[in-house]
Amino acid sequence: MTLHDFVDILSMDTPAPGEGSVSALAVALAAGLASMVAHLTVGKKGYENVQERALSLPIEAQMLKDSLFLLSMRIQQLFMRL
Repeated sequence: MTLHDFVDILSMDTPAPGEGSVSALAVALAAGLASMVAHLTVGKKGYENVQERALSLPIEAQMLKDSLFLLSMRIQQLFMRL
């Protein structure tokens, strides 16, 4: 399902996606942004004191993003069965 499809279905009179799916997707998007910022910080002048964290954060954020995205889709699938 594309993001456009997800938003279209969200606007209809279906039981899912709902608040659980949307919340999980919102946090997955936030984790993706956190990963992007960490990647952009690596090697930048003035951020030497956070380089270790900037290198480890993308790994954690990617795992969180993937888990929450799958959770969002799973919640939607479960509610569509109702």
